[in-house]
Amino acid sequence: MLSKQRLITSFRNGKAHPHFLKVNQKHIELAATLIHLFQDCHGRRRFEIEERIKTFNIEKVKPKVVQGLADLLYKRSSFNDIRFLDTVKRRQQIFSASAAYWKNAAKDETGFLQHRNHILKIAHLDGTIETVDEHQLFGDNPSNQILEDFDVIQPEQLIHRFNIAQVQGLLLDSQSLELRISRRRSAALKQVMQMMKFFKLMFELKAIENDWITLAIDGPGAVLDNSRSYGIEIAQFFPAVLLLNIPWQLTASLKIPNRRRIFTLEMTEDNPYQSHYQTRNVWTHEKTTLLLERFNQKNPETYHAFSDPEIIPLRDNRYLLPDFSIVEDNSSGEDKTKRQMRFEWIHYQSDAKLKWILQVKPQLPENYVFVVKGKREKLKSLIKAMGKHLLVYTNTLTAPAIMKKFEEDKC
Repeated sequence: MLSKQRLITSFRNGKAHPHFLKVNQKHIELAATLIHLFQDCHGRRRFEIEERIKTFNIEKVKPKVVQGLADLLYKRSSFNDIRFLDTVKRRQQIFSASAAYWKNAAKDETGFLQHRNHILKIAHLDGTIETVDEHQLFGDNPSNQILEDFDVIQPEQLIHRFNIAQVQGLLLDSQSLELRISRRRSAALKQVMQMMKFFKLMFELKAIENDWITLAIDGPGAVLDNSRSYGIEIAQFFPAVLLLNIPWQLTASLKIPNRRRIFTLEMTEDNPYQSHYQTRNVWTHEKTTLLLERFNQKNPETYHAFSDPEIIPLRDNRYLLPDFSIVEDNSSGEDKTKRQMRFEWIHYQSDAKLKWILQVKPQLPENYVFVVKGKREKLKSLIKAMGKHLLVYTNTLTAPAIMKKFEEDKC
């Protein structure tokens, strides 16, 4: 993604039109030149790269395009100031020695270079002032960080990333989104819901009309906490939408800073954008995968945790989307029974989402649990209303907490 300063957007008749960089020879050469620059600057400081980028002057190419492409390459770079880990200590030594030296120095002494070398000696530093330059004294400044590694990308791919980043930057300011998908393929709804769940989005099925299913997605403004983080999830969802192989329409309402009116961003499957995501059969978040691995490591005998891709339909076009399930195998001879509990992890909260949880409680399966992050004091009314169907955690959801909830259900 790109910062707002790197976005190039035109606004006409209430609609937002993000800048689109064509994949032509001129832009491919520009992207290739920038990529080679980063490759050539291995071992150089950040400010040296920045100075070289400033020299780019491509005819009929906006400076923001060059800066935006460069910013995407910075995100693929690893900068390290490991050579200057003792920067702060060295700076304190020299400044302290300098203050003490000049306080007692004779006024008639001459030779400024001699003074500086003497200060280094007092500070117990090896070498002379010529070998201890300002970059060593201020090596912890980001501009002095060293380019240690660079993840190379093809020029065409960089251009596609730039175009997607222009859209993502706008979605960070979305108030709400609406995604319409075709009903032509029966598995489409399940696929889209899994994708939304993967990106932790808050949404509801708004309507089923003729050949279309409409899903309403809450924007960052609706989130009670961590709205910036939620906005990033929405932005990261966009390349996933591009993977859909069915007709779709995406509409976003945008509240642009320093502009009074609400603008609309519209897009359909007939667009020139290319996603850099890989197609998945199942969308399971890495946080969930890691949690389940830890659970199974701690409980290797009769308990088993696994990702649960099921979609459970309720009344009024509502659905439950469990993230994972825990199963206890109580096999004994020919009598084989299994106890299962499903968990739906609510990563972000809004007033509407908490209200929805309360509304669906009468329809919940017996062993279905919503997992919510927050302070128990703030969620007191929800805890009381949901009873056994709620698991609250404060900082990090842990395997022991899940196991405890599973065991409580036995009582």
